[in-house]
Amino acid sequence: MKEQVNVADANKSASKKIKPIIEIDKTGPWVHVTIPEYNSWINLFLNDKKVGSYRLEEGKVSIQLSAALPYEYRIRAEVLKK
Repeated sequence: MKEQVNVADANKSASKKIKPIIEIDKTGPWVHVTIPEYNSWINLFLNDKKVGSYRLEEGKVSIQLSAALPYEYRIRAEVLKK
């Protein structure tokens, strides 16, 4: 027999996963990271190379990169937990 999953419990566990919203402004180049209701630290990665650690204030941080973005890039924000 298959084990039945309680839908309410599945929704609670899915909501615990924090997903950052990343916006890119290539004119700067600026990277805007938003995580609602989160005021702590994140690590920012560009093509799997760490750019730096940044503190979110009121769930937002804007980071100006030191160089232009390459044509192919992946930006990832890693949430640091206490």
